[in-house]
Amino acid sequence: MNVSLALAVIAAGAVGGCMGSLLGLGGGVFLVPFLNAGLGFEFKIAAAVSLMTVIATSSAVSAGTAGRQLINLRLGMLLEIASTIGGLTLGVLVEHM
Repeated sequence: MNVSLALAVIAAGAVGGCMGSLLGLGGGVFLVPFLNAGLGFEFKIAAAVSLMTVIATSSAVSAGTAGRQLINLRLGMLLEIASTIGGLTLGVLVEHM
């Protein structure tokens, strides 16, 4: 992967995340088709990138609001662990199919 492709993926993630949050949708609704059709990534890879952006986004938002006592930290940690385990498990499972 070259630098320009990495920057395109990062920019697509940012734009997809912003559009998804503005419309009340997940950013993957925009990111996966762009990566698949626009940049030529395989669907499995585009879905994996989308899953990892969800984990990164939720971690960043949780870190930003944790100090203001606006979130349930125990529930957030449980959901973060479950989503990470689920994403990794399904990624390995899809690879072996």
